[in-house]
Amino acid sequence: MNPRSLLVGVLLGLLVAAAGGWRPGRSAEAVDAPSGPPEPVQELPTEGAGIVPTAEPEPTSGPQSEPEPTASLAGDERAELERLRAWTDTREQELLTELDQAFSRYEQQLLANLPLTPEQVLEGLQAAPDLVHRILEPGGDPAGAAAVGELYWSPGRDQAVLVVEGLAVSPDLQLQVFAVDGKREDDAPVSLGLFHAEGAQRTVAVLEPALPLGSVAQVLVTAEAPGGRVVSLQERLVLASLR
Repeated sequence: MNPRSLLVGVLLGLLVAAAGGWRPGRSAEAVDAPSGPPEPVQELPTEGAGIVPTAEPEPTSGPQSEPEPTASLAGDERAELERLRAWTDTREQELLTELDQAFSRYEQQLLANLPLTPEQVLEGLQAAPDLVHRILEPGGDPAGAAAVGELYWSPGRDQAVLVVEGLAVSPDLQLQVFAVDGKREDDAPVSLGLFHAEGAQRTVAVLEPALPLGSVAQVLVTAEAPGGRVVSLQERLVLASLR
């Protein structure tokens, strides 16, 4: 091959290499690699990355109002439910009224069957239209030296109440009340009953005459042996009313 043909072949090779991006001294791998700055590598998002969390609604304080049960009912059903509610309220009030009336009747019956206290008997006797009242004074016995007393008697009720205070006696001393019936021929005192006095404090004693009395001419309070006497000997006259 002559030098001219060799030179033409080299030049053609350089032109071909220039068109393909080849430079002398560069390897084939360098020719194929793209030129310019490397493009940034996109990273795959990790789990949860890039997700905007949504805020959960905060619970409201206070009691939550429940929807009315009648809201989802038809018109006829709602009217029937309202009618039942009104009937229930009315019946409840009626039952409460009946219960209160029954309790009041039971209370009155219970109180009517309870025995009256001496003070209650005295109060009723003082209002009697046929009341007989006698005042008692010391009768000479030391037990009644500072004592005073009153007797209330109703012929219609045939009941008497004695009120005394200031007695200088022990609780175990037996006291007995007698009444002189002015309408009896023998003029013998009739026993009205026994009682115990709690010392000097006020004592109210309800008495039941042993015999019917026509009148009370005089009242005697005596200290007797335990159990009392049918006829008093008046050995210890504690209190007495004037004839």
